Amino acid sequence: MLRYLTFLPVISFLLFAQGVPDEYFVRNGEVCFRFKFFSEKEIPEISKIISIDGVSGKYITAYANKDEFRKFEKLGYSFEVLPPPGDKPVQMGDPRSTEAWDVYPTYEGYVQMMNSFASDYPNLCRLVDAGNTVQGRKILFLVITKNVNNPAPKPRFMHTSSMHGDETAAYVNMLRFADYLLVNYNSDPFVTNLVDNVEIWINPLANPDGTYRSGNSTVSGARRGNANNIDINRNFPDAIYGDHPDGYAWQPETIVMMNLAKQYNFNMSINYHGGAEVVNYPWDNRTTNHADNNWWVYIARRYADTVHNYCNNNGYLSDFNNGIVRGCDWYTVFGGRQDWMTYFHGGREMTIELSNTKLISASYIPTIWQYNRASWLNVTAELLTGIQGRVTDPDGNPVKVKVSIPGHDITNSEVFSDSISGYYARLIEPGTYALTFSAPGYTSVTVPGLLSVAGSRTIHDIVIYPTGWVPVEFSSFTSEVVPGGVELKWRTASETNNRCFIVELAEDGSNFAPVAEVEGAGTSTDEHFYSVYLPLDHAGAYYFRIKQTDFDGTAKFSQVVKTEFGAVKSFRLSQNYPNPFNSSTILNFSLPVASDVALTVYSIEGRVVARRDLGLMPAGEHSYRFEAAELTSGNYIITLNAGTFTASRKVTYLK
Repeated sequence: MLRYLTFLPVISFLLFAQGVPDEYFVRNGEVCFRFKFFSEKEIPEISKIISIDGVSGKYITAYANKDEFRKFEKLGYSFEVLPPPGDKPVQMGDPRSTEAWDVYPTYEGYVQMMNSFASDYPNLCRLVDAGNTVQGRKILFLVITKNVNNPAPKPRFMHTSSMHGDETAAYVNMLRFADYLLVNYNSDPFVTNLVDNVEIWINPLANPDGTYRSGNSTVSGARRGNANNIDINRNFPDAIYGDHPDGYAWQPETIVMMNLAKQYNFNMSINYHGGAEVVNYPWDNRTTNHADNNWWVYIARRYADTVHNYCNNNGYLSDFNNGIVRGCDWYTVFGGRQDWMTYFHGGREMTIELSNTKLISASYIPTIWQYNRASWLNVTAELLTGIQGRVTDPDGNPVKVKVSIPGHDITNSEVFSDSISGYYARLIEPGTYALTFSAPGYTSVTVPGLLSVAGSRTIHDIVIYPTGWVPVEFSSFTSEVVPGGVELKWRTASETNNRCFIVELAEDGSNFAPVAEVEGAGTSTDEHFYSVYLPLDHAGAYYFRIKQTDFDGTAKFSQVVKTEFGAVKSFRLSQNYPNPFNSSTILNFSLPVASDVALTVYSIEGRVVARRDLGLMPAGEHSYRFEAAELTSGNYIITLNAGTFTASRKVTYLK
């Protein structure tokens, strides 16, 4: 091993300007090294030159190719060259031949496994060849979902591993994860629900050239960078430093991921790495919080806490804040894929570091599986929460729109619907939100009062109209719950050749059927008012639209309005979730009428220790996240007061 360590930066520059000879880079492609820094202000500038891999105390561990390292040397830092983490002997074989999946496949074996999943489960799994690496190896994805070749509109989750070729903790485990989903479909209800309702993309190996640098028969000798010795996770466009923050052209592996993200709308994704043990969430390149920071913390905390349960709290995945960290609080990264997916594509990507060891021994692969399997399932199931639905034009064609929350979204935190199916998924902490749907060439639509409930999803489909294209000039269209049913009211500012309005109803938001007809005004420039009463026989969500029909038979549709009829008949306070809880917990409650709401927290002795005045809240289902930072660990009573209604729940806070 070459080892260089000095103590004064200036001396280091003078003595070691050629301390790592060119021949070293010819053999290894890159150098892994460690050096001491003096101020956190140095980190962003250093990160522009080399690939920082970790920061511990006052020491930085980093990688660099020859050109990057020569620039680094000019900064004058003392450094110590470390052995390449990928230079370890490993056990090779067919992972499926051992019950524990405790060997690495050859490259050809990997490709064969990916193909066999698709051929063995043709109705649940298909193989996507997303493109080639520098050396012509394949970047492959398995797509797993019900009716995979003709799936219904649904959210899309991507698991991807080892874009740093020497970080292999998730490589074989992603193959095993695919196998687990396929084998347990129709026998495990949780797995079946996931596969039925989520389109799951699994990419076990994002940088095969780096992993198989020594040849297709072994992963021993793996390297971080690709065959051009470029760190792919510094090669993506950056919101701060532009298209090429690392100074290199986009690599084939980068282009493959960029093209895939442009073609498919990944609502959520995880990028698996190694070298630490922590769940890392945006942002990596800026110190401001993402608009959905509370949601990110909840997701990261849930992932880590589930892992801790399965590893019996033995210290695994406990870096930083007991296993979670906002990226920039660790160190600054420019050109990373996590921020690119989140900032430029409206996705929700986390980076999860699965092992302090990079190229893990084959015998440690099952341990990673044991600790993380439940978290992989649970985090995929997050796509069964939030506010979701389908966006179409009046003819039922999918439309790609931006879905934003006025007064909430900042710094590109908006999401997008999928251009293929029109499906959108707005993952957000529990609460009531107004969503705005907008796209060039279409009239924006804002839908208020959409509810995000912990552990479930609200489905709301939307029809968006081309700009200037309306059947008649509608001034308004509203619905009001009245005894026994609903009254629909609409107003027109003008009408042309209008024979009638046909009122249509759908309980699922998409399959509309006519329920009433109202005569139109023909051609008129005067304002007209219309209304119709419709009896309803059971509680639930109802969707209404108006089919405006001309005398020549031409028909076009209004926007859709949603009505909740009889959904809430009484006051109710559910048990908080989770319980016990750490930092915050969710309280779900129901109001049959609009009420002034307050939450009061009592100690077991009956002393008031906290109070939250929520103000006047509308009738319906509500979720409130209670933050308990001012409390100490212990048991408490939370009481909900809504008008004359009072209910209490015992809760446990573990700080």
